[in-house]
Amino acid sequence: MPQNYKAVTLTSFDQYADITKEVAKSLTARGVDIAAKGPEIHLVKDQLDRQALSLFSTGQVAEYELVYTLTWQIIQKGKDPEDKTIEVRRDYQDDPTKLLAKDRERELLVQEMRKEAADRLVRQLAQG
Repeated sequence: MPQNYKAVTLTSFDQYADITKEVAKSLTARGVDIAAKGPEIHLVKDQLDRQALSLFSTGQVAEYELVYTLTWQIIQKGKDPEDKTIEVRRDYQDDPTKLLAKDRERELLVQEMRKEAADRLVRQLAQG
């Protein structure tokens, strides 16, 4: 991690959001002090969209593409905020006969997507 990002302030659209917790965990794992005065990492919003990829013969959606988007900023004193976007995509097969299992599978997939977005944010910071 570059020296100027060893200590940051992490702010978010929702301090209790799952993505906020994931980003904090990823930053801390890389040795970043997130409670310090320093450049501000601001999580602007996160969003999950899904698009139909294929249909069953009945017309029901058989497969979706899930798209998780994280919009964030680096705010440094004396500089304009840098807007950044991270997009994570996954295919998800639906089965209406296994509704509860598929709901749980989708939840786990979205958690994995959030973790990947948080890890990508930290990698982007590390690259300067």
